[in-house]
Amino acid sequence: TLAAAETERERQVQAAQQRRAEADQMRAELEGGKATDQAQAQRKWAQVALLGGLADLLGAVEGTRNSTLNAVAYRLGRIVAAGLLDEAEVRTALGEVAERVGLGQHETAQTLGSGLESGKLDPVDPSKIGALAGARKQKARVRGAAVRLSEGLSEAGYTVPKLPKRGAVALPEIIVNERHLREIADDAQAALLAANRPPRYFQRGGEFVRLAGDESGTRIRHLDAVALKGVLARVADFMRVTERTEKVKGGKKEVATDSAPARPPADLAPDLLARVEHLDLPVLRTLARSPIYDPGGALVSAEGYHAQSGIYLALQRLTVPELPTVPDALELLRELLTDFPFSPHEAGFAHTLAALLLPFVRPMIDGPTPLHLIEAPTRGSGKGLLAEVIAHVTVGGPAGVMVQPKDGDEFEKRVTSILLEGAPVVLLDNVHTLKGEALAAALTTPMWRGRRLGKSEMLTLPNGALWLATGNNVTLDDDMPRRIIPIRLDPGVERPEERNGFRHPDLLAWIKVNRPALVAACLSLVEAWKAAGKPRGAARLGSFESWTATIGGILEVAGVPGFLTAREGLYDTANAEPQEWAGLLTALHARHGGESIGARDVLAAMKALDLCSDYWEGKLASSALKRVGKAVSSRRDRVFGGHRIRLAGKTGTGNAGYRIEPVGQSPKKTPETPKTPEMGEETASSTAFPQNSVSEQTPGVSGVFAGNTEQTLGKHRTLHSVPDGIKGVSGVFGVLNRPTLES
Repeated sequence: TLAAAETERERQVQAAQQRRAEADQMRAELEGGKATDQAQAQRKWAQVALLGGLADLLGAVEGTRNSTLNAVAYRLGRIVAAGLLDEAEVRTALGEVAERVGLGQHETAQTLGSGLESGKLDPVDPSKIGALAGARKQKARVRGAAVRLSEGLSEAGYTVPKLPKRGAVALPEIIVNERHLREIADDAQAALLAANRPPRYFQRGGEFVRLAGDESGTRIRHLDAVALKGVLARVADFMRVTERTEKVKGGKKEVATDSAPARPPADLAPDLLARVEHLDLPVLRTLARSPIYDPGGALVSAEGYHAQSGIYLALQRLTVPELPTVPDALELLRELLTDFPFSPHEAGFAHTLAALLLPFVRPMIDGPTPLHLIEAPTRGSGKGLLAEVIAHVTVGGPAGVMVQPKDGDEFEKRVTSILLEGAPVVLLDNVHTLKGEALAAALTTPMWRGRRLGKSEMLTLPNGALWLATGNNVTLDDDMPRRIIPIRLDPGVERPEERNGFRHPDLLAWIKVNRPALVAACLSLVEAWKAAGKPRGAARLGSFESWTATIGGILEVAGVPGFLTAREGLYDTANAEPQEWAGLLTALHARHGGESIGARDVLAAMKALDLCSDYWEGKLASSALKRVGKAVSSRRDRVFGGHRIRLAGKTGTGNAGYRIEPVGQSPKKTPETPKTPEMGEETASSTAFPQNSVSEQTPGVSGVFAGNTEQTLGKHRTLHSVPDGIKGVSGVFGVLNRPTLES
């Protein structure tokens, strides 16, 4: 009996010693940060990485969960490729959490598969994981979050791996003292690139940018020096190392080193920002909110960054269903637009479809795109709603509204800022006039170069936005109609805001529910065009050849007529200046024929006919003459109403001479113009027009030379302008006809 008791006691002591040894080993691993086995440390690190990814997905806010799932799947795919995680275990765990946060089954499968496959192409290096997993500093906050997540998911019945005893990943250390800036910058760049997987920091237009997600969606944000300094502090541990001498056994002295946390150097962030192009950051060309075609015509539908095309796709929980047939797609799009009173309907429907299709195929268009002008005769016609319909279908939210400033420099800066943010739709809301060199340049260049607000440096940015404008009977300057695609709405009632009986009273709410089907309808039209061999559209518009070939081709394959029709009204009604110049040149040719004339003769005709008053009305005589001279010179060789202005040597005063020539007439040399009288001199022949020299049918002429002379001249003539008491003579600025003996 005593022997048996001694044996049992000895067994208990051995068991206690074993438990104590296991506890000591566990404590050493948790507190000392040393892993007893390299492979075990790697496995523990991988398990914590999985739990950390699940925590990220569980904590993602609405609107960012799909992109978060893609990022987590990418990170874990790299670990799966290294053989440290089981792919089936990863898919099961992520799938369960994705379902819990509200992601659909089809959406989860597509995004999860895409992220894992992309990550498996870039496996982690296992040789570096052990050192990281056994690092001296353990991240208690990460472990605490992982513990809470593991317990919560387990209680809820989800299949999750057990939490390892430790496994935090240490950040790389960068020593900041006693080193050159270039050395610190190189280490910071390496740490930044290592943390940028999958990419969330990019370069765009020579600027350092990041993607920021909120409830309204994913946006591009510019990083200044302060923001970049915060980023650097989160991707690396900046340390300051000091040396001290201490005594050891035997009276000897040794040099010991101490390290303390430090802030990133003040000049580090500005140095990196000045060298953005050399940091090997991925280039962000396009931020898309819907599936989009790359320049080669391949459909980009997987969430995340696509390096080959520079496209980042943020689907915002959009799951595109199976594509419908072309007839079904057109039927749905007609239902979308059925309540808008297009005038004419064929052109308005075609041009609205062109605007809807553009964001999906913009990378395929090698060149600029025109502005879609949505106008109406009065308020309440649905202009703003149509613009929002286009934006909500294509990008899932409102358009980037921009008020057109009068100052061209201010407009340039606003365009630069909105393109830097990657806005896919730019809306100029409630405009009265479309004019200005900055706007004209924005519509005819695929690469925009301009200054930012509050800055003097120039940025070069891709101009890939859909340009929209709304207004009532908008007027255009001389060079704008060729850059405009008209969409006119005409309700035909006095108070259109009081209309009712719409098929979809709350159209934007209907779009929110049916957006996946609407996106699929647009993609269906593009796929039909691709299947037909991508035929080029027959219509042409100068400066926009690639746009007309692509959009026109898609609409022609779909059987949608009206593309690029109803544009004549832009020249006939909205842009009066060419009509005025047509009437002016017709009158000048009728008076002077092929003779050489000067700016004084043109100014006289302008005043006589009350045309082009912006150049002379309310101006001093010398200023008006100078403005007219510049206007005539800038319009030489251009055709107006069957005539054009040709250079014809010099006048007698040494100024430029011109000849009005009918189109089709061969140029001929014209003798120089005789000396033009001085401003104060009066003459009845230098600019006098023979009676009835201008036909009453001359287009654009309001107040021809023949007819009621007094009525025509009364507005711009004073009594003292008539010399020697001869009625009907008013000098070089508007003599209509020679005085007769009766007068």
